Amino acid sequence: MLKAFARTEENFEYRQVALVSGSGATAVHTGAEAIGPCGAAEGEGCAALGNRLVDTDLPAVMVRAFARAGGELGDRLMTALQAAVAEGGAGKVRAAGLLIAEREPWPLVDLRIDWTGGDPVAELGHLWHLWRPQMRDYLDRALDPATSPEVRERD
Repeated sequence: MLKAFARTEENFEYRQVALVSGSGATAVHTGAEAIGPCGAAEGEGCAALGNRLVDTDLPAVMVRAFARAGGELGDRLMTALQAAVAEGGAGKVRAAGLLIAEREPWPLVDLRIDWTGGDPVAELGHLWHLWRPQMRDYLDRALDPATSPEVRERD
């Protein structure tokens, strides 16, 4: 899949790309023209990358934290982001995002902090904390509205 993307993306050497398949296979790419310093790491069923890093080993820190974490995928991803911040992060971070896809053609989770003067990873963690308990209910409502919690409460 990474090779196919490379053939269609005209600016591939400016990009960093991480792919994780449903079976857990990983692939990473850091283009020669990506904004540095860059780093990338792969683990079992996960991959991490970053640019403008204060330490190019931060993706490896993230992979290790992800591997040790438990819970929902979002919990594990947040743990990895928080581990990178705890290790010095990437300097002044302004944005953070959490995008999780499952079986449906749309994301199950799409949370973003696009620009903040605060701590975007902490703000993203707060959004995840609010979204996580409702996540499956929203999916149920999209797939079968008659079984959604709102309908069940009316009955």
